[in-house]
Amino acid sequence: MSTQSMKTIVQQLIDLHVRLSQLAAEKTEAIKAGDVSAVDKLTKQEIPLVEKLQETERLRSEETARLSSGDLRADGTFRTWIARFVPEDARMEWDNLYKQLKDAVYTLKKANQLNQEMLAQSLQFVRLNLNLLQPQPLQPAGYGHRGGKQPSAFSRRIDSRA
Repeated sequence: MSTQSMKTIVQQLIDLHVRLSQLAAEKTEAIKAGDVSAVDKLTKQEIPLVEKLQETERLRSEETARLSSGDLRADGTFRTWIARFVPEDARMEWDNLYKQLKDAVYTLKKANQLNQEMLAQSLQFVRLNLNLLQPQPLQPAGYGHRGGKQPSAFSRRIDSRA
């Protein structure tokens, strides 16, 4: 059973995750700088990479099914596939590929979480500023009439016995 095609696919997955991580790091800096056009540009650059990542993952799933001849479900984990179908003498290399892929995915996940948190905080700041800038209807500070009602004659009288 040849695993070379699977190795090529895994290396492509690693490369795509690394490139997405680099874009996420650039996006972090753009968010910090408040450069909306740079964030938009970087987001547009991510779209073809994400599509390529989805396609490569589909190929990995198909290749897993093909190499395992139906012995392993196509959505089986990478670790399970290594344990069942990689010869013992090649396991160290595959374990290194697994570690590289795991690290690339983790790095991308952390960068995306950071960006998401920073964007949420930025949105909160914008909303706060908008609320501060929008005129609020003036409310009496406790004196005056509420709802346009005229005070009764009784309420105008001051109790001089007090």
